[in-house]
Amino acid sequence: MSVGKLVQLFAARRELESIADEWRRPFGLSATTIGSDGRTHVHAVTERLDTSAGVQWICLTTKNPSMKGVHQLLDFVQTNDEGDLIAFTLGAQTDKTLQQSSLEFFSDGFGPAPKLQRRLSKLLRRGMWVVNPEQNVKEFYRLMTYTDGARELHESGAELLLTDVKGNRAFPGPDQSHPMLLAAKLNVRG
Repeated sequence: MSVGKLVQLFAARRELESIADEWRRPFGLSATTIGSDGRTHVHAVTERLDTSAGVQWICLTTKNPSMKGVHQLLDFVQTNDEGDLIAFTLGAQTDKTLQQSSLEFFSDGFGPAPKLQRRLSKLLRRGMWVVNPEQNVKEFYRLMTYTDGARELHESGAELLLTDVKGNRAFPGPDQSHPMLLAAKLNVRG
């Protein structure tokens, strides 16, 4: 399996659950959830995904997953390295905040990952303002993506928080021992 594409986005957790459920049935993908506490659960195809109990990752695979020694996403990816794998990293969500999530597509070139990557791009809107209130800096990122659900959360008053992850440009903060959280404002230009 080769490393595919990383897509970072703002999306409500219920949207990500729904996307994973929609994708796995027609392609016969196995679904596994991994919690931040290391607990894992392999879901039957008929079982609805539920990320409410501390689930941090959803993994869709074309092969039946091996769970031997799996406690986090990296373990899962290294153990299940045959066929296609789509890894959802779920950003934390409360009534007042939504953290950025990501989807990483790994593919051997023959499975559904490239097709699902194209489907995802059709669901996303592009362009966000990123604001660092501590330094009074504001910058527009035209390639930053979000879903309609993230926009609704933002419009209802939730703050969108950007974490310093691979592929993101983060503004350095006064204390660099912790990831800098930035308030991201959606592009109102539509």
